[in-house]
Amino acid sequence: MSSTTERKDMPFVSKKPFQYNYDKKLRNNHMQRACQWIADIIIGRAFESVEYHNPENVPDEGPFILCANHVSATDPVNLSRGFRGKRELWFMAKSEYYQMFYTRWGLNIFNGFPVHRVGAPDLSALRFAIRVLKDGRFGLVIFPQGGRDLTRKHPRETPAKAGTAAVVREAKVPVVPASIHMDPNLDELNPKVVIRYGKPIAYEEFGFTEGKRNHKELQKATDLIMERIYELWEQDFKDA
Repeated sequence: MSSTTERKDMPFVSKKPFQYNYDKKLRNNHMQRACQWIADIIIGRAFESVEYHNPENVPDEGPFILCANHVSATDPVNLSRGFRGKRELWFMAKSEYYQMFYTRWGLNIFNGFPVHRVGAPDLSALRFAIRVLKDGRFGLVIFPQGGRDLTRKHPRETPAKAGTAAVVREAKVPVVPASIHMDPNLDELNPKVVIRYGKPIAYEEFGFTEGKRNHKELQKATDLIMERIYELWEQDFKDA
């Protein structure tokens, strides 16, 4: 299987469509941890500070999905940095980024893989995500709402897609909800970020019917994941 991407409105875009090998062998990526210091430099320059709460909720072993709202291109790195890379993660990235060598290079280092967000569900990306989880060694970062919310409003205002729930159903893994709360002042060049990791939602809590693919069950599972994310996000106001 392969994925073709194309992007024309950003600098240094390749005219040749990029093909991602979804059949490649999964290996531990030692570069991900080795480049943690680069991530620290990026985070230090981009934000005033990044505050982490309850990173111990991320499992020490076994597959899991880390789900969060999405506000910045650095969210995958920020989420991993919170637990100092104790787990190796993969994450979905919008396919357009693979048309540019500079973003593709960074995505490959941090185990990104492309997903088409427009039109029909990207089955190649979904199957790859399920394979990553069934391997048993990795965590997977998914942003259920898809694109970034550059206005930094309450995540409840941005609808979530059911793709995450479909991966959960097929891979039968727990979900760790997380919230990313960024300073809402859009004029702030180095905003503060607060990241909270919630307790894992066990696969059994989603109530999927074995052997069936029911849209209502997917929507119910999606709602459960997002409600946990909302609760974490709103915790910043309770602590104020």
